[in-house]
This record gives sequence, C-alpha cells and structure tokens, in this order.
Amino acid sequence: MKKYMGNKSKILNRIYDEAQQIAPQSKVFFDAFSGTTNVGQRFKKYGYKVISNDINTTSYLLGKVYLGLNDLPKFTKLFQSNCYSIAKIEEFKQSGKLDELIEEFILLNRGTNNEVYMRSIINSNALQLLAYLSLVADEKDISYGEYNYQLKAPDFIWRNFCVKGTNSRYFNLVSQKSIISQVETLERVYQKKPVPYIQTVIGLLKQVYEPPYNLSALEKAIDVLRKNTFEDNTLTTVLAKLDRLSKRKNHIGNRMFFSEVHGRKIDVINNLNLLWVRDQLITEEEYNYLQCALVEAIALFSNTSATYQAFYKTYRDNTKQTFRLVVPEITASSQEHLIYCQDTFQLIEELPVFCDILYLDPPYNWRIYDSNYHLLNLVSDFNNLADHILDYESGIAGAAGENRTLVREYTNYNRRNTFEDLLFSLIQKANCRYVIISYSDSLSNHNKNSLSSVEKIQQFLSDPEFFVPDSFKKVEVRSQNFESRKSKNKEKINELLFIAEKRGATQ
Repeated sequence: MKKYMGNKSKILNRIYDEAQQIAPQSKVFFDAFSGTTNVGQRFKKYGYKVISNDINTTSYLLGKVYLGLNDLPKFTKLFQSNCYSIAKIEEFKQSGKLDELIEEFILLNRGTNNEVYMRSIINSNALQLLAYLSLVADEKDISYGEYNYQLKAPDFIWRNFCVKGTNSRYFNLVSQKSIISQVETLERVYQKKPVPYIQTVIGLLKQVYEPPYNLSALEKAIDVLRKNTFEDNTLTTVLAKLDRLSKRKNHIGNRMFFSEVHGRKIDVINNLNLLWVRDQLITEEEYNYLQCALVEAIALFSNTSATYQAFYKTYRDNTKQTFRLVVPEITASSQEHLIYCQDTFQLIEELPVFCDILYLDPPYNWRIYDSNYHLLNLVSDFNNLADHILDYESGIAGAAGENRTLVREYTNYNRRNTFEDLLFSLIQKANCRYVIISYSDSLSNHNKNSLSSVEKIQQFLSDPEFFVPDSFKKVEVRSQNFESRKSKNKEKINELLFIAEKRGATQ
C-alpha cells in the first residue's frame, strides 16, 4: 500500500541488509508497529518467522493476508455453490470469455501488480474471482442471489462518501465547534438574564449545524443580536465572533472520496464479500483475502492524497479509471507467522517466542493513524460492524465522514513528553537480542526539530547498562519528505536506522 504515510517501501532493502549484517543467522523478526506490513513481508520472503502487531485494523487485515497466509485461498465451497456470481463465471468459462476477462484484468493491473505473479496464478479460483468482481459484478449479483443474511445498508459507501450520496452532506466541524461555543456562552448569559431574544438566537444557531444545515439561520441569528440593544460585553463578543464566522466559506459541502461509479462498485464488492462469509460460502481467511484486495483498491482509487481526513475538491484522474481490485501477492512460507492487533506495550510481555530482532517504527509524531485511515479501517473491519452499521452511520460527521462517537485516544507515543521514555521502556521489556529503530527527522515530528529525540535515542542505545558496548550503529538514508513532495524546493530528510544489541538477551 503505497499511499500510506510512513511506509518504508523505499528503504526495505537497507533495513534487511543491516539486519543481515548484525544477525545473519536470525530466525524470528518482530515488527511491533507493522503499518503496511511491507517490512514484515520482506523478512517473510527470506525465511524469517514474522511476528506482526498494530492497533490499526487496516494493518491487522494486511498482516493476516500478506503475512498470515502462506498459500493462495482456494474458494472451494464458493465455486461449488449455485450463487449468481459463480454461475456467471461458469457461463463465461463455457463461452471462452473468461480468458478474455482475466487477460483484461491482468493488463489493467500491470502498473499495480507483478505481472509474472498474476500469470503464475492465472488458473486459480482466486484470480478468476478477482477479475469477475472487478470487471463484471454489479447489483444483480446481490439481488439475484438467495442469501440468508440481510444487508443493513447496501449502498453504505455510496450514500456516505460520494458527492451525490444521500448522507454525504456535511457541516464543517470547525465551524460547528465555533458555533457550539457561542451557543454555550449564550446559554450562560440567558441563565443570568432570561430575555426571549437570546433563546431565539440559540434556536437559530442550532439550526445551522444540525441537519439539514440551515446556513441562512446564521445571518438571522446575527440580525436578531444586532437589533437588540444591550450593554453586555459578552454578547458583543458573541456577535463579533458570529459575524466573522459568517464571512468564512465552505461551511457546508458533500463528501467526494469516490466517484459515483467507484462508490457503487465498492458497495457491490463489499456486500458480496459480506454475504458470502455470513452464509459460510467462504472462510474467514478467504474473506480477509477479498477485503484486502478491496482495501488496496480503495487506497488506489480514492479521491485523496493519502489520508482520509480530507479529499480533493475536483475528481482526479485515478477516479476516472476502471475500478479494479488489487491482487494480494501471497508469499509462500513454511513458517507460522503471528499476527496481533494489540497495544504493543502489553503484547511485548506476552509473546510466546524469543525474538532475534525487534523492529520499531512507532508513531513518533502527533498523528493518530486510526483516525487518518478511518475509511480503510471501516472496510477492513466491516464484517464486525455490519450488524450495527446504521448505528455507526448515525455517528458519521464532518467532511472526513468519520464516526465521531468513537473514542480515539492519542497514545503516549503521540505525545512529545512521553515518546522516548515509553519507547525505551518497551525495549527494556522486550525478550529480544537486537533492536532496530526507524526514525525520520521530518519537521512534523514531536518537537518540530527532532534533534533532541535523535540524541536521546542514541544515548539510550549506547548505554552499556542495557546494550553490548560498541554495538550501537546509526544509519542515514536520504529520502524525500512526504509533506513537501509538491513544493518547488523539495525538502530532503533523513530516514534513520538505530541499531544495537541488548545485553543479557536469553533465548
């Protein structure tokens, strides 16, 4: 998944090469903040037993597929069923059109997938299914099927995240917060001086940010305040703030994360995957494989730069292309890999195996990845949300379309005053021999100047009380800053690797 902040795709070779230099005989690799799982995938490819952990549900899904699966899912029960989609695939097979369909799918995905890999699985049920879902499946696949499970919101993605969707209209959350603040002030004034016009203003202001978002009520509220004489400085301040707010633009809009066509297509594929797993036509592993293909495609075709807190105000070229699933490329392995979705600090004390290498790429700035990737997390976890999806939808708000009723806490890794201490404590608790820490000296880090963190990490990993003397090593890899990629003077940053061997490590 390339459109994911902080992914280490450009320095994978360097990470692996450094690991081989310090521990060529290593067997167990623990990626404690796995993200896209790119790093874990590289070590799996070269025979390591990989332990992967991340509290982000998208990362957990990617881990269960790219690391957890050692063989391509067979979809045996689904292909033995009489569901509409399989009947259509068989019909295409008999007519010879299936080969054409698969060939078109492979050609469309040349820039996304390895063509050699796709052709190596060309006769598999998996590739046939991915091609069919991408290029043929539509609402008929759902309406003509006889499924026991009843979908609660068949058009969920379209109606919430496409510009014409029936629930895609939003009120800007910053504007809403500002208005609510003035409402609270007015309510306090009313308690001391209960004059009717204040209640009128409060009622008008609530109409502004509550559906159907009556923006004209803001001007009416301002007019009511202006027409009433008063000597209260608080009300004068409220009036001034509301007046400034009224001059801002873009209070109201419609979400446009996907084109209309893509939104409908995502709904079809997401719904079919859900129906099949709920009717036990596919296993959980097979469902994860299909959802992984869908999540990868959503990241590829969404109308965003990378995260899902905002979208482009015009549709980009990728949203006009043929929507198609990405083929999850499964690496064969004789190892059983362990995939977790837990707090790393707790998991580190519960791991059942000794780790030769502990790899840490923690969230070393203020971003909450769970929030930035809420839409991908929604699809990744859809099977668990499906029965209560209407309740989930009722909490969707703002331009991002994020469920605002969910509690998302900053972890201590996101806080500048606790980041280093927590990281060092984690390392001390870990039952491992070698530690590799990834760190970027981007200006977006905790202190807007990461020098202090770099120095603290170096000092800790050089401490002979905890690490083998002279084992510390720092590696610098030049990289382009994600945040400045569009600027004329592109900022260059260092991707840093800190490496050390723990003292007293026992297997």
